Amino acid sequence: MRVAHRVRTFGFRSFAYCMVIEVVCQALSLVIAMEAAGLGVGVMGLASLISSAREAKEMYDSYRSFEFETRPVAAQRDAARVLLQQWCENVGYGQSRLKDDHHKILDEPRVLKVVDQIFQCLQDIDADTDSKQTDPSPSSREESRQARGPPIGLAGHVQMDKSQKPKSRRTKLAWAFQDKKKSFDQTQNVAALLHSLYELVPPAGSDGTRDSHESLSTVNPLRKGAREIETVSSILQRIEMALEKAQDLDDKRSSDDFKSELPRWLGTTWTPAMYDNFVERRLDGTCEWIFDRPEYVHWENGDAADTNVLWIHGPAGYGKTILCAKLIERLKSRDSPLAYYFFSSDSDSRADPFAIVRSWAYQVIAQNQQAFELARGRWEATNRRPSSQADVKELFEVIVRNIRSCIFVVDGLDECAGIGCDWKADYRTTLAGFFTYLKQATSNTRSRLIVVSRDEREIREGLNGPNSGSYWNLTACPILPANVKPDATRFAQSIVDLKLGNKTEAQREQLAHQMVDHFESMFLCMRALEGHLREGKSPAQLQRTIGQAPTELYDLYDRNWRKIAALPETDRSRALAILRWATFALRPLTVLEITGILVLVDEECDELLDKELPDAIDQSYIRSEILDLCGSLLETRGSGSDLASLTIHLTHFSVRQYLLSHALVPAGQLLANERLRRSNEATENNIIAMTCLRYLNLDQVLNKTESRYRTQVIQAFREYAITSWCQHFKRDADNALQVIKCVNSFFHLRNASWESWRRHADEIFCDKMLNYQGQIHSGNPLFYASFLGLMVTVTYLIEYSGLDVNHIDSSNRTALLAASSKGWISGVIYLLKSGAHINMASKEGRTPIYVAASNGHSKTVTCLLDKGADLTVANNGGWTPLNSASDSGHTEVVKLLLEKGADLTRS
Repeated sequence: MRVAHRVRTFGFRSFAYCMVIEVVCQALSLVIAMEAAGLGVGVMGLASLISSAREAKEMYDSYRSFEFETRPVAAQRDAARVLLQQWCENVGYGQSRLKDDHHKILDEPRVLKVVDQIFQCLQDIDADTDSKQTDPSPSSREESRQARGPPIGLAGHVQMDKSQKPKSRRTKLAWAFQDKKKSFDQTQNVAALLHSLYELVPPAGSDGTRDSHESLSTVNPLRKGAREIETVSSILQRIEMALEKAQDLDDKRSSDDFKSELPRWLGTTWTPAMYDNFVERRLDGTCEWIFDRPEYVHWENGDAADTNVLWIHGPAGYGKTILCAKLIERLKSRDSPLAYYFFSSDSDSRADPFAIVRSWAYQVIAQNQQAFELARGRWEATNRRPSSQADVKELFEVIVRNIRSCIFVVDGLDECAGIGCDWKADYRTTLAGFFTYLKQATSNTRSRLIVVSRDEREIREGLNGPNSGSYWNLTACPILPANVKPDATRFAQSIVDLKLGNKTEAQREQLAHQMVDHFESMFLCMRALEGHLREGKSPAQLQRTIGQAPTELYDLYDRNWRKIAALPETDRSRALAILRWATFALRPLTVLEITGILVLVDEECDELLDKELPDAIDQSYIRSEILDLCGSLLETRGSGSDLASLTIHLTHFSVRQYLLSHALVPAGQLLANERLRRSNEATENNIIAMTCLRYLNLDQVLNKTESRYRTQVIQAFREYAITSWCQHFKRDADNALQVIKCVNSFFHLRNASWESWRRHADEIFCDKMLNYQGQIHSGNPLFYASFLGLMVTVTYLIEYSGLDVNHIDSSNRTALLAASSKGWISGVIYLLKSGAHINMASKEGRTPIYVAASNGHSKTVTCLLDKGADLTVANNGGWTPLNSASDSGHTEVVKLLLEKGADLTRS
């Protein structure tokens, strides 16, 4: 078959490779060339040459399983040869002449004519098989004959020998395209023909006679032999059944593997914990008003053909998140797939709105079988490599277009504003891109979306912005104080009932109404006042407390800030440290973790004040030593009896915004603009980085103490410190030099704590670059500094500590290998200038260009090639950088390597 394409592009994002290849040769040659580059490209290209992608996959599986599939066929044919030879010798049959003691039935011309025809058919089948599968090498053919014994010729021997040498790609491809079915058919035909021979001329019985009038006792064993030959014809059926069973088992194993790998593949984790927490906090009978709002009714009953979007927006503190949880609770009763996301200021994904898409995709995949299979197909097509943002976006689009009427909910999108971006302008660009994508992905899919947030300009513009070729049926639903007043009254009543049990019912009811009116139904302000309502106060004092309370959130936070500033020095430092961790930690810390790190109250302290540990972590400790110090700015979340596992949170996203405008020191001043707030955030992150490193330098952190309880508390923070200090390090902050000195000191060759950190880091990072060959696990600071991208430390270790730039560990890993694997191009350039050997390989045979290509770092690959890297060096398994890049789906790297002369046919 000749292909007349000029240039064909195979689309690749999350589940297909993208490679431009000029096709001017036969289809088989195209597939061979693609297979040589890693097989993935060839399989997807093959789908255009045959009737369906399913056939392409079956042929691909046959190609890969050539040895497995041909082995039973060869065994059946070998058995057929033996049976035919035994039959010929037993009945005295030869193609040129009959033996003197031949079976009497062969004297009948009609029988002999049929036997000759059957024998000729068997020879024709065997000759056809030889023409396809016999190795062309005469020496191989001779070796095969010698191994099997002399050939069977006209005197009763049948030519059916096969070479046992490994087969070429062309042979394997021929098997997948056409020979497999033909071979199976021929095997069945051989079995049927042999059966006919044994029926026509039964071999001799145990007495050795060939009389045509054998007794029944002689015929029965012969017929038994004939029945046994019938088993040959059934072998194929049994093999097919076994293969089907194996396929089912393989499919189940693949499905189980995908389930366990799904979070890692999508780069997201999802639990209903936040939703459960918000449902638990909601008072019975509240939030029902939303279902009577005409905007919600319109969204719920709107045209099913449209993509209906409901935007519920309102000021901070009006219970939007609890309301969102109520909506989700109701929507769970519907048959449509439902996915939701609560944006949180203390989430490590707070800077990326596309984290929403990852989570939505994950949830739909987990609950819908069709989505599961769609995702699994792409997971397998991309060789299980972690998905990029482009991969996830395409996967989500495929899901919503194949599974109609999905419901997607997001709360708190405004909480990622300005977080992780240089300034507000960058946030607007990111959010605009998110809405553009979301509108395009869900338009005309019958999906339904609910967005719950504050009324921010960026969100309003994103929801209303025009997009060519896409359409949303948008309904805005503002939250007004009058809407939530009944709920606010219930909430206020619950507070006064809890705090003022010694007051009369009438007094409590009056105070509750006063709170609702004073704060205009703002839940957050009423909640913040809870700590000021005490039973010892008279009704008049309580009324005055409520009446004098700030009605604006920032005024309320100012009052708490002044309270913290007035605390004694020890308590003030502790409160500020708690707020720092609650505000800037990459994830919410548990009570146990924050207790362990608070033994370093002074960030400049290099000693563990373990005598400061509490006698027990109980309700009293949490209240007096954590929550009361920070007032209404802090809360704990979680459920169950294990108080140590409760997590520490700011009470609201607006608290984080407030704290970003203050330096976490007692005399901190309000920062004037976004740039200064950004600088403050970087400074605070560096303080955390230094605290983590000082913590890791302590003997008690990495070694057990005499007390099990003290060990548990002190070491609770260890995993976070090991993995997160480098993520907190901000090189552009005012205090960056302090952190650099701290890092260099930690990586100093004489620092015993560094080796302890390395051993624990290897276990926690779970990076393939940290996998050792052999039993000896060792590393050096230069390798890990390069792995983490610490340029100043790399320079310090080479130029001041005198470490050899080509130093290798027990697995032959170098600093250049680590930098190349991470795509750290500035580090690669520096290490090469410092004399790093560009082609030095690890014990697994991986060179710097190999690991860079395998991980898709095209700029690093270009740099290494420009500096003279050898792109032909293969690893211990025979794979070149081209093979690895193609197998991992890194099309840009594949193109680059091909342009630089990589051998497409080498494997």
